[in-house]
Amino acid sequence: MPFLALAPDVLQPIVGLLPTPDALSLARVSHSAHALALPRILAHITLGGAFHRPVHALSPNAQLRAFCASVLAHPVRAPLVRSIELRRDAVRRERTYETDPDAVRLLAHVLTRARGLQRATLWGLTQLVDACPSIVDALARCDRLTTVVLGGDVPALAVLQRAFPHVRTLEFVEGACFAPGSPAAAASRGCGWHALDRLSAARPPAPTPSAPVRTRRLTLRDPVPNDESAIARTLAFIKHARPLVLSLAVAADVPDAAFVERLHEACTGDGTAGSAGVRFLELSLSGCRSLARVESWMVSAPSVHPPSTRSAPPNPADMTLTPSPPQTHTAPHLSALPLAGLALRSSTPAAFPTPRPTPAASPLSSPPLLPADPAADVDALALDPDDRAQTVYGAVRRAPPGVAGLARAVGDALPGVRWLALAPGGPVEDEQNGGGNPKADVRVRCEWFEVVGKGRTRARCVGEEEAVRVRRRLEGMGRWD
Repeated sequence: MPFLALAPDVLQPIVGLLPTPDALSLARVSHSAHALALPRILAHITLGGAFHRPVHALSPNAQLRAFCASVLAHPVRAPLVRSIELRRDAVRRERTYETDPDAVRLLAHVLTRARGLQRATLWGLTQLVDACPSIVDALARCDRLTTVVLGGDVPALAVLQRAFPHVRTLEFVEGACFAPGSPAAAASRGCGWHALDRLSAARPPAPTPSAPVRTRRLTLRDPVPNDESAIARTLAFIKHARPLVLSLAVAADVPDAAFVERLHEACTGDGTAGSAGVRFLELSLSGCRSLARVESWMVSAPSVHPPSTRSAPPNPADMTLTPSPPQTHTAPHLSALPLAGLALRSSTPAAFPTPRPTPAASPLSSPPLLPADPAADVDALALDPDDRAQTVYGAVRRAPPGVAGLARAVGDALPGVRWLALAPGGPVEDEQNGGGNPKADVRVRCEWFEVVGKGRTRARCVGEEEAVRVRRRLEGMGRWD
């Protein structure tokens, strides 16, 4: 039986799995094959990208014009577009960096008819709006456009809310820069986003009362720097967005009093509009290569008291470790939050001893590193950070506590949290793609624990499959409520 003689309900799923070049080849076979492959060809459109196109291909601007002319000449083709990716050079004039207003107007006419558009990736939306303000209304007519990815110059939130009133997932990729001074911003009045499912950005935009943003999940990728204005802007946007799931990172030089102690002010729900506060928090420490310091950021350590006699070098065996009361750096500041899950991790690879050639990190007089006994029940609060211990002459260099000990200490400080994820060692290479491969998959693998018991907290280590289910459940909080 010939391929094209199969039933349409059999052919369409098969053609839908073909790569775009194969679908283009199939469309050249016959008129029937062209009609069959056309929905697959127009489903995902990428325009521009001079560095990725063949030498014989059209220029980026010519690609955009040819696509728009083809769609406008056949109105039945516009609803077939499901996703579109528009790169910077597609709307620029030939061999210049100037925006082509005619090309932007053609694109706006196409978007007006693309009622089936579900995903849009746009670079330099500010330039598009300045060249053709009607593109905002054209995007607003795409009532199925629920996923938007923006890069380059981004207009103010009021303009975005007018252009994407139905968006559910909004992502600002690397290089996205907000431009509040855009001419279209003053004339725009956004309707507000009250039901965003996910908002991801490198840095938070400046919140404005006229452009409310409410999102279920908020991800801020860039670490919060040790800058009061950046800290205040981050806390203000978190309080403005009222997320249930929050992921963010903080630089290692930011004092706890400057950010972590103030998190509860932004993350605690006030009860208005169903705001219950953050239920799952992912907090990362960035820029610290000392494993002991990362664990001290999670759980404070006791001080090492050397002998009072200093006439002779002290004996390492005589050094005493004086345990301090159970006290954590991060956990007590989060106890006011209604957290069901907490993830603490390092976004920088950390090791013990600290991997840097400084006298304080590796003094010549330090004794050798003592092996850790995995069978021993190590108290997380009875060990000292390596940097502090090694500056004391003759201090014993001991391995940091195990992750289970950290989980017990954090669980004692947060009695209401049931699920804990800890990754003090930071990102590691994927075992399948490692081996010195620079393109290996590097990710942060957390160890998950269930905090159970009253009084003396007990942390049950969760298996890998159960950890995946728990993480999905925590990340999906509020999605179906």
